[in-house]
Amino acid sequence: MQMLDAGGVPILADGLRSADEDNPHGYYELEAVKGIARDASFLVEAPGRAVKIVTPLLPSLPPEFAYRVVLVERDLGEVLASQRVMMTRRGTADGADDAAMRSAFESALDRAQAWLDAAEEVETLRVAHRALVTTPHDAAREIAAFVGVGAEDGERIDAMAAVVDAKLHRQRSD
Repeated sequence: MQMLDAGGVPILADGLRSADEDNPHGYYELEAVKGIARDASFLVEAPGRAVKIVTPLLPSLPPEFAYRVVLVERDLGEVLASQRVMMTRRGTADGADDAAMRSAFESALDRAQAWLDAAEEVETLRVAHRALVTTPHDAAREIAAFVGVGAEDGERIDAMAAVVDAKLHRQRSD
């Protein structure tokens, strides 16, 4: 989301979830997204704007809109390690079972993948998290071209790439 913001894409977010130790640059979230399965009315404000929607909620997107989804694919072991650290820091890790979390994440990814493959109203760009972190200029060019924000504009690409903070890739599988 930071890359999109730096590239000039308007962001639909409410700022309710502030930056913290886990995500010091902020979350770029919209609280209404959590209830998308019940109420997707916030999407009338979304055309031309980026909205962060976590993978398990993608299948709740209504078919009456067209979507461009930038799906950042990260090693599941890294995702789970990151979640574990965040939950521990917040004091919510008690009783969390790694195998159950992995199973839940895999199921959510499978459902989202099936939906992305079947939904005619969706164009998807898959970006490898590791590539995004290690070669941010390449990722920025690819994302900019996909969302239509000036992939040939070197300053815009530089701005998008500059917000990638490799030091925040703290949970690594290598």
